[in-house]
Amino acid sequence: MPDKKKSALTDMEMEMTALQNIHEALGSGAWKLEYNAEGEMVSCRWSDTMRHMLGFTSTEDFPDEFSSWSDRLHPEDREYTMEEYRSTVEDYTSRKTYDVEYRVAAKDGTYHWFRAAGRLSRRADGSPIAFDGVFINTDEKHETDEKLHRALQEAEKARNELLLEHEVVSAVSRVYFSIYSIDLVNDFYEEISGREHAVHRLTGSGAGAQAKLDELCRTLVATEYQNAVSGFFDLSTVSARMGASDVIEIEYLAADGNWHQARFIEKKRNVGGQVTHILYVTRIVSWQKQQEMEQERLRVAYQVAESANAAKTTFLLNMSHDIRTPMNAILGYSKLMRDRLTDPQLLHYQEMIEQSGNLLLSTINNVLDMARIESGKMELDEDYNKTGNIVSGVCSVFEMEARKKNLTITHDVQVEHPNIICDRTKMQEILTNIISNAVKYTPPNGRITIITRELPCEREGYIRVATSVEDTGIGMSRDFLPHLFDSFSRERDTTTAKVSGSGLGMAIVKSLVDLMGGTLEVESELGKGTRFTVTVPHKIADAAYYEKKRLSAISAEADFTGKRILLAEDNELNAEIATLILEEMGFTVDCVEDGIFCVDRLEKAPAGTYDLILMDIQMPNMDGYKATQVIRRLPDREKSGIPIIAMTANAFEEDRKKALEMGMNDHIAKPIDAARIREVLSSILKA
Repeated sequence: MPDKKKSALTDMEMEMTALQNIHEALGSGAWKLEYNAEGEMVSCRWSDTMRHMLGFTSTEDFPDEFSSWSDRLHPEDREYTMEEYRSTVEDYTSRKTYDVEYRVAAKDGTYHWFRAAGRLSRRADGSPIAFDGVFINTDEKHETDEKLHRALQEAEKARNELLLEHEVVSAVSRVYFSIYSIDLVNDFYEEISGREHAVHRLTGSGAGAQAKLDELCRTLVATEYQNAVSGFFDLSTVSARMGASDVIEIEYLAADGNWHQARFIEKKRNVGGQVTHILYVTRIVSWQKQQEMEQERLRVAYQVAESANAAKTTFLLNMSHDIRTPMNAILGYSKLMRDRLTDPQLLHYQEMIEQSGNLLLSTINNVLDMARIESGKMELDEDYNKTGNIVSGVCSVFEMEARKKNLTITHDVQVEHPNIICDRTKMQEILTNIISNAVKYTPPNGRITIITRELPCEREGYIRVATSVEDTGIGMSRDFLPHLFDSFSRERDTTTAKVSGSGLGMAIVKSLVDLMGGTLEVESELGKGTRFTVTVPHKIADAAYYEKKRLSAISAEADFTGKRILLAEDNELNAEIATLILEEMGFTVDCVEDGIFCVDRLEKAPAGTYDLILMDIQMPNMDGYKATQVIRRLPDREKSGIPIIAMTANAFEEDRKKALEMGMNDHIAKPIDAARIREVLSSILKA
């Protein structure tokens, strides 16, 4: 009797060892949970293969404890997975099967998809005895398919050698609901394993494998796919089609509306290399197919959206020139009118025209800026600047409007390193949008407090400059705050409805702050006010260099009397406005309508006739870039070296850079600003 027990124990150990070896060969993990009569778990074992799949090496870093697995479940999958486990264990009727897919964190913290299937052995009263299962990685389809292929081959081999087929094949059948062994030489088929399925279950075994597959094709495959599947099921050509491959497959729409995947997997070849035995397996892949189709739909939709966005951006950028040209005339004549009007009523009308024009220009600039940001064309143009000057320059813009509303604006600068390298224009645009909103939405007699502080920066040679703008305005609701930085987004109520705006300002601010590597914080309470805090890293500028540069810029206002300018401008209104502004500064102006006339006039005039050329870019016959290149190649060095300044509606930073690359000395954007013209001309003519 002891010998029989010993023999039985030895057989069991051999079977368990064989099962473990199979799992190791398949690369599939295994577990075993055991329970007492009360249904309480008393032991838990994880296979070494399962540990290795998660990057662990031993029981020290992945103990044989239930929490080793459960604690590593993805937060989104944990509740569902644990509920499946509990309901399976507590189902004393044994009707429920355990077949779950979830994500588990590996040792390195990355999550991986796994499919788990298991079976419970139970006592007579239905209470659980042991829960055995397998654990298969499903990250990569081909990896999973290869493991399942090996699982099928090993299961077939184990069937003839050990009484372990049930455990392995049962686990694999969680994925493939039909598994058949086919003898191609004798046209014989035999069912290995399968699950109950309403429409797709071949039963028994016998001769006529081809006939069975033909019947399957006629009854279970959707009509439009029958021709393709019929060719795939042709067993007479399987060996030739498989060639050196050990798997061929097809996906088709079944008559029940599900997508199926059918596969022929090599089992055995003869000495001549021809396939003689195969496995035929089938599984439902509707979710995978739907995912692929959804991905394709998303890809097409993304391409359409990208094309539409690119077309919109191109249109807006191209419209910049056409929009700014008439705006130049409106604002230019308005400013010239202001200097000549004496009637208070007419001056009021002029002021309203100029304010409306500037508002329209600001809206246009915001729309164009947003388009450039979205297209990735926005770049930083950094230079030496003074922190206090940047903010004070913005504050001065709102002095008149603040005075009208009796608003108090205070600005305090608390910095140790006032000299920095930054993109002044974009920093001022950020602050202009924020302070503009503060002025707009703060009722009369309110207060706006601006504080600029220096903060340490981890990057050597840099500081972080934090500017907070706090107002006692109307504030914002909690519901609106998440949408504050959305394009064209404005809070709608009886107060804000009276204030004009495109709803782009804050979206631009957020994009520019991100471009600079900074942060933007907002605190607001409806009816009490708002505080914005912009924090941006800046490189510390060399103080000595900055001071030298500042001193060199300090000089008496330039005297342009006797200076002569050649103006190339094809638009008569723009030419007239520019001429009037330049003549008021003391210049003598000669005007030509395109690049050809500009080059011709310069060549025919004696050297030294003209001190400078103001050159439009988009002109007929010869544009400003081409004219500049021709002038730079003139044999007369005095003429070829004449300063040339672009004066154009192409107003972006990339336009300025291109002008410099083409040989121009500087760039002035339209609409024309007299102060900007004076600044640039003074710098060029004094150089």
